[in-house]
Amino acid sequence: MLTRKSLTAHLALALLAGATWWAAETWFSDEPAERRETAGAVDYYSNGVKRTVYDANGKPENLLLATHMEHFKGDDHTELDRPIMTLYQDTGGSPWIIQSDTGILQSGGELLLLNGAVFITKDNDKGEQLKITTRNVRYQPAKEYAETAEAVRMETPSDLLTGVGMEAQLKPNLILKVLSEVRRTHEAHN
Repeated sequence: MLTRKSLTAHLALALLAGATWWAAETWFSDEPAERRETAGAVDYYSNGVKRTVYDANGKPENLLLATHMEHFKGDDHTELDRPIMTLYQDTGGSPWIIQSDTGILQSGGELLLLNGAVFITKDNDKGEQLKITTRNVRYQPAKEYAETAEAVRMETPSDLLTGVGMEAQLKPNLILKVLSEVRRTHEAHN
């Protein structure tokens, strides 16, 4: 038979165990912090997403593809699996193509967090491809601006540029700033 003192001790231990479990789940979870912070009720989802945004003249501005998308009602954000964003050029030139492992589109569409490996490509008018490889990019669609604090590798047929951290204005013409540890190799063609 449990005495009052024993019952109080058992209740205190159960309360302590519950508080410890909660603290461990909250502070030491293996789930990424941004995923925990944005968690909430999914109000809709879709597989095989294809979304095109048009300008006032009916010309496509960008195309977003994703294998899977979930929209979270609580803070109005959208999580994307394998997003591919195509940014069409006003001049009709070849588009920018940005792809990543996952993405989180913040409420209002003002910020797209591209998580994991990120690949950015564009062909020039000679058919040569510019390839930028990095990780964890913050992309602001309205400004057509991308940035990362991670290692960056930029390749063209005759150049290789590496460094850490990047700020890139993608349109109308590329303005790229590599922030530190910059190395460049150029191969001269005859």
